[in-house]
Amino acid sequence: NIANCKLKIANCELGRNFTASTIFNLHLAICILQFLLPTTATRADSLSSDPAVLAAEQQRVDTVARISKATIAIFDPNGQGGGSGVIVSPDGYALTNFHVAGGTGAAMKCGLSDGRFLDAVLVGLDPSGDVALIKLIAKGDLPTATIGDSDTCRVGQWVYVVGNPF
Repeated sequence: NIANCKLKIANCELGRNFTASTIFNLHLAICILQFLLPTTATRADSLSSDPAVLAAEQQRVDTVARISKATIAIFDPNGQGGGSGVIVSPDGYALTNFHVAGGTGAAMKCGLSDGRFLDAVLVGLDPSGDVALIKLIAKGDLPTATIGDSDTCRVGQWVYVVGNPF
């Protein structure tokens, strides 16, 4: 199969905007996927029949769906920059990092996981702790994160991180 892929690459005609290297890399990636997909599909089929695996997967999916609701994307008023935050109160207070909110000025735009965009204002900054508090301007209650107790966590426990780094 690899020889067949190399033959296809050698016989391809280059388009106006593509180099030989680009075409080669694309065909090589496709060839590699042809070898990996059957293996991955076989492994997924064998794991999917294990009830414990299915239950753990469903628990992860449910957890990510739940915690994503309170996660926000933060941008300056022009929609530039960006970072993440988390809503901590139903009336719209959210925590983020100083390095995210510090460059936006006093006002910013926030995107919610449900597709809404809300205006927000800066409430406070702690540059040395890299923490900022902002207030989203919304009608009605917003979804909130449940704040845990870090004293109950142990090294090696699972952690889910949801955000918008770009």
